[in-house]
Amino acid sequence: MNPVTKNWKIILLAVSLILAFGFIGIFGVQLGTDFKGGTVFQIHLAEKASPAQLQTISSVIEHRMDSFGLRDVSVSSEGTEFIRATIAETDAKQIESIERILRTQGKFEVLMDGNALFTGSEIIQIITDPANGYRVYQEGGSWRWVLPFVLTEDAAQNFSRAIFHRCTITGAGSGGTRDYECDKTYFFIDRPIDSVLIIPKSIYTSDSDIFSQGSTIADIPQETDLREFLINADAPYLLVDSNL
Repeated sequence: MNPVTKNWKIILLAVSLILAFGFIGIFGVQLGTDFKGGTVFQIHLAEKASPAQLQTISSVIEHRMDSFGLRDVSVSSEGTEFIRATIAETDAKQIESIERILRTQGKFEVLMDGNALFTGSEIIQIITDPANGYRVYQEGGSWRWVLPFVLTEDAAQNFSRAIFHRCTITGAGSGGTRDYECDKTYFFIDRPIDSVLIIPKSIYTSDSDIFSQGSTIADIPQETDLREFLINADAPYLLVDSNL
């Protein structure tokens, strides 16, 4: 027997090398940003956050960056007050634009029939006290979330005029308040402005079914019309054949 084969360390090394080259051949080499290029953003939060809050913040940032068509976006938390965002982009102008996206607060809008009722800048208080109406409760097979908020006087008057005769009383709440069921209002964050949406027909059909069936996870009521949603987004759209 060859004396080399008697040394189990050499045999183990040879087997490890064979396995390593096999995995590289199948999966390729996973390179970091130091080798394949890319940009890393480290975001310092204003205050420390809990693990659940960090996960929510990371998810919001990732979805926001995805919505701008960025490639290979990866967002994760570091410690209790840092968010790390990694993208494949290296172009200086694009990076500057991304920095503006990350530094700019998302624009929150509420619309009905394509008309703006109020924006996030007109909310002066969000109530999270259960004694004043804040609650999460189960109704049927789903959960409902009630989050009261206070608007500026002008926004409140505009909202009242817009929904006049568009709501019906469904019951009485705590403290003498009333519960209302109103025509659909649509909440948007960073709604497309001066844009045309290009939607493949296959995705439009799939999303139409999802909107019609409803989704408790995405908080989409049953029998929601996708066309009505797009009209309220106030952004023209074009359906294209995905096979072209």
